[in-house]
Amino acid sequence: MHTNFRTHPRRTRPLHYYINHICFDAFLAQHVSPTMNRLLAELHLFIISYLTPQDYPNYRLISTRCVDVGASLIFSSLNFTASTHNIHRAHHMANTPNNDLARHVKSLHYNGEPYRGTCISVLGSIIETLVHAGAPLSSLTTTCLPYYFFTPEHFRDAFTRCCMDLTHLALDIRWYVSEVHTFDAVIRSGTLRNLLTALVRLESLSLRFGPENSMKRGRAGHVATMYTGPRPRLRDVMPLHRNWPKLQKLDMWFVSATVDELLGLLRQYAATVNELDLAGIAICRRDGRRELDNRRLGLAWRSVVEALEGFEYLRRACLRERTRNTAVGTWDWWMRGCVLVETDIGRYLAHSV
Repeated sequence: MHTNFRTHPRRTRPLHYYINHICFDAFLAQHVSPTMNRLLAELHLFIISYLTPQDYPNYRLISTRCVDVGASLIFSSLNFTASTHNIHRAHHMANTPNNDLARHVKSLHYNGEPYRGTCISVLGSIIETLVHAGAPLSSLTTTCLPYYFFTPEHFRDAFTRCCMDLTHLALDIRWYVSEVHTFDAVIRSGTLRNLLTALVRLESLSLRFGPENSMKRGRAGHVATMYTGPRPRLRDVMPLHRNWPKLQKLDMWFVSATVDELLGLLRQYAATVNELDLAGIAICRRDGRRELDNRRLGLAWRSVVEALEGFEYLRRACLRERTRNTAVGTWDWWMRGCVLVETDIGRYLAHSV
């Protein structure tokens, strides 16, 4: 029996034609031909569950009732890029009657790579436009966001106010070469740390720093490019005094920290975090210089692993000096309880015995 209606060999008309002529036993008994406008919202959602996201726009063309029901699915998650066209797109959504489109936006993904030169103003304009139009934004994910987005002279306080209700935040920050700004000066200005301080409802935080170009995984027998860029201090990017009582997932890539800073951060969320990923972490001295021998690094990482054993709900934890992007072939990993440790860190632990 052919169960996939979308590819049925006898299907000769568009999908919305058949959906618009669905009849139910209750209506057939009364010899009434139903229309899509007379169906309950629950039945609309039941029908939509059999469609793919690509069919949602077509579903909205069937009737006025389908317009309202389909909008909650189509516009709940949106993708934007760093182009002025997307600013006009956001303004169009905000200017629809009664803000019918903007009020459905809950999740936003922003890619700053294609037009990085205009990235400073585009992201802020999109967020502010949608939130002021009533968008219940709860999730923000950025890809290839230039670090100079957080320069004090360009960063707007209105952006922070619009992000205060976020529960999910993922920032992929790149150190693109700039003739005007320097990475250390922007990070130490505290703009990023102040943004995180203002967030009070975070349940998931991903803060990843990376190079200008994405590193590709090396093939077996070939040496992959290692990350040699700047690693900001943990105290400069994370509000160590802030406690998010509902934080469950924490990712930190390519930062440097003293062992006391790292242990303080872990102990602060030992009662809530269940997923942890620490990659490219450079343990340094208090003055920021990394001059620890293997034995001291081993003692530092051993104290980190022991701190993770005190987590109440931890399901998954990864400790890596590098990321999988810089791997050559396949890395060897070993498990210590529920903590997944990279080979290099495993060697440090062995030196500390």
